[in-house]
Amino acid sequence: MISVKNFEGVSLFMSNERLYAGEDLPVGTLVGVKDGKLVKADSATAIPAVTIITTGSARKWGEGYQFNRESVLRKGDSAELYKIATLSGVPEEMIGKSDWARGKAVYLGTEGKVTLTKPTTQDHIVQPIGVLGDPTRKEVLLFLLQGYEVVPAGIGG
Repeated sequence: MISVKNFEGVSLFMSNERLYAGEDLPVGTLVGVKDGKLVKADSATAIPAVTIITTGSARKWGEGYQFNRESVLRKGDSAELYKIATLSGVPEEMIGKSDWARGKAVYLGTEGKVTLTKPTTQDHIVQPIGVLGDPTRKEVLLFLLQGYEVVPAGIGG
């Protein structure tokens, strides 16, 4: 299970300005904005990451408590937006096999995930979003402060 630590004081918007989820978004998902709603960020569909989901929705009244459940921000619920965060316990399938070299660049991938592979496909966006951190904790340090570029024609496959 991925755990996300956000850093107070680096919120994208003031705390009373929130965006709402356009779909169910698991904690640890990189998200962008489409039609005024939070959706999974995706390099292939040119939706750049603006934040990461750090907490899920509160349990509904009467909903049973589940241990070790994946926390999800439900469609229609709002989220605070953070630009700097640490992901710990990142599963290998999310980022790919790696020698986990501390400081190695991490990019926005597809479906709200991170990747170590810099996108090269035409019209995909290249958005550096952070670096690899502590290898024993499978940590990714996110800095969603950078811009992005689009892979031009003739460069990618």
